[in-house]
Amino acid sequence: MGLLDKIKNALTGSSSPDNEFEEIIQQLRKEFTKDQTYLWNVDIAKTTIWTDQVKNWPDKKRVSFALFLVQRMVQLMQGKTSFGSEDKEWQLHVIASNFLQTIFRNKIIMDEEDAILIYNASHQEYTGYSWSGVSHWPTKHFVNQLEKQYKDKVIPPAVREMLQQLQQTLGKDQT
Repeated sequence: MGLLDKIKNALTGSSSPDNEFEEIIQQLRKEFTKDQTYLWNVDIAKTTIWTDQVKNWPDKKRVSFALFLVQRMVQLMQGKTSFGSEDKEWQLHVIASNFLQTIFRNKIIMDEEDAILIYNASHQEYTGYSWSGVSHWPTKHFVNQLEKQYKDKVIPPAVREMLQQLQQTLGKDQT
């Protein structure tokens, strides 16, 4: 966020996390499309936005960002039947998707509520995504995080139930 944006937000009182999150994906889109117009895959982990900012956020803020990314991805693709690598919405979708994957590839501690919110967002939101099932989300990395977190601990009943629902959903997605 630039100095002028911070001043504007201070004057208007609009410094919501969603504004900050949207600014991050827009900034990365500009960075990634500076030298090329197409965009299919990006390495978020090599960006200074990841290494200097997002990676250092508290877990709760990264969870909020993950929830924002899921909702933004769905919003960007809602109603689309086709897309191209030069399409601005598709480029933002690619960045959001890769950011979500990067968040879950790095250590993040999620409490029960966080894990269930993320599951519900990706499980319920994807139904509007006519061409995609839950298996297209970074499910593996999300489950790996939970596995590491609960390795030597008892899995809370709500998280266990959520994981069982995910297992059933993935089974349906394969047919």
